[in-house]
Formats: sequence, structure tokens, C-alpha cells
Amino acid sequence: MGALVAAGVFLAGTATGFRWLTDAAATLSGQRVQFDGVDGHLGAPLSIRKLTLASEMRRIEIDDLRLEWRPRALWQRRLEVDLLAARSLRVTVLKKDTTPPTL
Repeated sequence: MGALVAAGVFLAGTATGFRWLTDAAATLSGQRVQFDGVDGHLGAPLSIRKLTLASEMRRIEIDDLRLEWRPRALWQRRLEVDLLAARSLRVTVLKKDTTPPTL
């Protein structure tokens, strides 16, 4: 159990580990999630040059994403985000949804 926790801390808490996690997420998602230009990790300021989320219906592209937060606040059951910013966000509709909207 301790080795698993240590591996998780390494993967999320180091730049090398976090890049490996983003590559694994892209592979496991069938390339529906793609990360380009990842710098930083979850315990420090994080920037991603381009994040792409794709589905059958739409593609979302976020350029120059930046996150600055305080992960230690989670121990007090708080989420403290100092900065969440992006230079641009584009949503491309690939296929119209024919399902009627519901409440």
C-alpha cells in the first residue's frame, strides 16, 4: 500500500511523473484527451500549451491553460484556486445533437 501511495505522489507531484500521467490519460482515452506542452505538476503552478478534449459530438481546444492552486487546502476540505486562466477556448460542434432537451 505504501508503495502505491509513493508512486501516486511521484506521478502527480513531479513534472516527469505528471507528464507520464498525461501521456497515459491520452492513451487510455483513445486520444480523446490530448495534452501538448505540459509544464509543472499538481503541487506547483501548472501550464499546458494546448489541451484538447474530443467526443463524437464536439471538440474542445484550450490554449495556454494555467492553474495555480493550493493542494494542501484539500486536507481542510477546501479547494483554493489562485489562478485558472486560458488564452483561448474553442468549441467545435462536429455533429448536432438530435436529442430533445430535458429539464
